[in-house]
Amino acid sequence: IITYGTDNKADYYVSNIRKDGIYTVFDVNSKDDVKTFKTNMQGRFNVENALAAIVVANQIGVSDEDIAYWFGDRLEESA
Repeated sequence: IITYGTDNKADYYVSNIRKDGIYTVFDVNSKDDVKTFKTNMQGRFNVENALAAIVVANQIGVSDEDIAYWFGDRLEESA
């Protein structure tokens, strides 16, 4: 079982949700790293839906770069 959500106890969780012009930017945290994604979808519920899609895509082997591409942006590494 893989968990996801906004709670940092989840296997994947979203944090640092912020606006950047027309975009919503957010970090996806896992036990291995933190990746930053950007989407033009507004609202926290859309970020949570995006997180679900990111987790599923990651689990079936889709690269982070391809996931970011389908959200319409390049992947950014978080420090």
